[in-house]
Amino acid sequence: MKNILLVDDDREVSHSIMGLFDNGRFRFTHVEDGTSVETMLKVRKDVDVLMLDVNLPSMSGLDLLKRIHKDHDKLPIIIISGDVSTENAIEAMREGAFEYLTKPFEIDRLIGAVNRACGVTRSDGSTATVSAPSIARKTPPRDNASSKNQDADSGFDEIVGCSPEIVEIAKLVGHIARTDAPTLIFGEPGTGKELIARAIHRNSSRRVGPFLTANCSSLADTLLESEIFGHEKGAFTGAYYKRLGKLEQADHGTLFFDEVADLSLMLQAKLLRSIEQSSFERVGGAEKITSDARIIAATSKSLVQVMKEGAFRVDLFYRLKIVSIYMPPLRERKGDVQLLTEHFLTKFAREMNRPVPTIDSKAQELLNNYSWPGNVRELENNIHTALVMAKGDEIHIEDLPINAESSVALENDPEVLEADQLEVFNGVIGQLLPKLVAANEGNIYNSIHSSMERSLISSALKLYGSNQVKTSEALGISRNTLRDRIARYNLY
Repeated sequence: MKNILLVDDDREVSHSIMGLFDNGRFRFTHVEDGTSVETMLKVRKDVDVLMLDVNLPSMSGLDLLKRIHKDHDKLPIIIISGDVSTENAIEAMREGAFEYLTKPFEIDRLIGAVNRACGVTRSDGSTATVSAPSIARKTPPRDNASSKNQDADSGFDEIVGCSPEIVEIAKLVGHIARTDAPTLIFGEPGTGKELIARAIHRNSSRRVGPFLTANCSSLADTLLESEIFGHEKGAFTGAYYKRLGKLEQADHGTLFFDEVADLSLMLQAKLLRSIEQSSFERVGGAEKITSDARIIAATSKSLVQVMKEGAFRVDLFYRLKIVSIYMPPLRERKGDVQLLTEHFLTKFAREMNRPVPTIDSKAQELLNNYSWPGNVRELENNIHTALVMAKGDEIHIEDLPINAESSVALENDPEVLEADQLEVFNGVIGQLLPKLVAANEGNIYNSIHSSMERSLISSALKLYGSNQVKTSEALGISRNTLRDRIARYNLY
């Protein structure tokens, strides 16, 4: 028999939770206030799992988590919340919560979390599950603004979103922040990789130390080496004074390597030695400099592919990838677009010292349905432009750059294929479209457009032996556009 202490002031939800479990294997004790929990745990030594709601009448469940965890660090504590808050998810995991779940619960996840915490499995080793309707929250979901820190000092650098993907990332950030493990963040450009790195730093014990960034794709090797490791006076022409590198400056803090895949093999070797030995030499120097900087790296390229090409060291890859985080593109978490829109409207309105405008339904629909190839960065840019262009206190569809770009694209629409070529093309689309409709695929236009673009560029690269100059000329696009599509579709 496993004993569960459930602390939640919502009786309806609490009874629904307790009703999901076999009362022959699980025994629940339910209390509605957290004030007596610490005393109960001192008296009762048989509690196997503690389930805490975030919003309790007398105190926050997160505050109670911190107090309990000091004296009961082995007790699995599951935090449950009616609010989708990335900051709460980070804090809960950072403070040692076993799991963080939001209402309405996915039943399998709720039962799976309790079973894992109790160590309960079936005889075949699988986790017990129960099929039941989702437990609805009694109270309405929190205001959109509550998913964002609206304090003037927030700096607008928090993780914004309510999608399951973003909540899971927030939980991972809180868990990783408890350690100093090197972390690798990967995902398309504009997805917010540096934002995640800063969140890890801000929630770690290193938060009082510096957070510095080294962009591995912006400088030549010699300049980047000096940027990272520093140099001695006279080390090279123009070195008129000693310079401290970012690795040295980030001592007891965090150093973020952006686009680490662009680091040369020579600098990769030097970085690997500095990580392994916790020391390095400045350029032109022999003195061993020690640095206790946490390393976080990010890339928009496939490091596996870059390693296959011999352009990235395998040993450095495994040094950097102790833990990893994948940032999904915005098109895979469309539910966050409206929250991000409101977030950026507030941010830029404050910067312009003007009231926060509203956004009309047509403009919001366009934002929700757009594929966002530039991800969150593109959305941010669009909202900034719209706020500048808006003539009143409401954003309209004509204020959005993506609307203007779509019009230009239609005006410059190229001629269609020849009749026999078009027949083949229409045949393929004709076979594919009914399957997508039957599968109830949303956003079919953007799905087919992206797939066809990927296939076109991939085939053209094969035709021209991966020669990007010839490929871009044949397709009638710039090399920059081609490189962008190669990165976006991972066609290295």
